[in-house]
Formats: sequence, structure tokens, C-alpha cells
Amino acid sequence: MKEPPNRELIDKAIRASIADTLDMPMSDIRSDVDIGEYGADSLVVALIAGDMEKKFGIPVPDSDDINGLSTINDLTTYFLEAALKVNTP
Repeated sequence: MKEPPNRELIDKAIRASIADTLDMPMSDIRSDVDIGEYGADSLVVALIAGDMEKKFGIPVPDSDDINGLSTINDLTTYFLEAALKVNTP
């Protein structure tokens, strides 16, 4: 079983996904800012979820589960907890 990703790795992956999707430098994306301020919407969040599944094997959540998550910190916590559940025997 592979080791679950850590918080830093998930945060970086989410910021990279947003940067790629919105065509902006990753260095301009802060983890504590509402992603809507960067122009991200529910479609971007769905793309991020797909990226987390591809990179870390974290299942794509129902949209209801991630609807209220507005910052990268929120998303990172959600995906980290999901990764721990997936990787716990």
C-alpha cells in the first residue's frame, strides 16, 4: 500500500491544478484566499477533484460534500481526510 499524501503535497497539487486551469502563476495562488477570487467556480473544483483522484487515488466526492469549501486550505483538509480513509486498512 502506498503512503498517503501529506498536507503540503495536496496543497501544492491543488494550487497547481488551479494555476493550470486558470492559466495563472502558481506563486500567485494563496491557500487562505477564497478560490472564487481567482475566478474559480464549481467546474474548477470538479476538475481539482478529478486531479486528486488521478494523482492520489482519492475518490471524487459528491458535489454536496465539497460545495461549502471555499479556500485551498478547506479543500486540502477535505482531501487529506479522504486520503487517510482510503489508505487506512
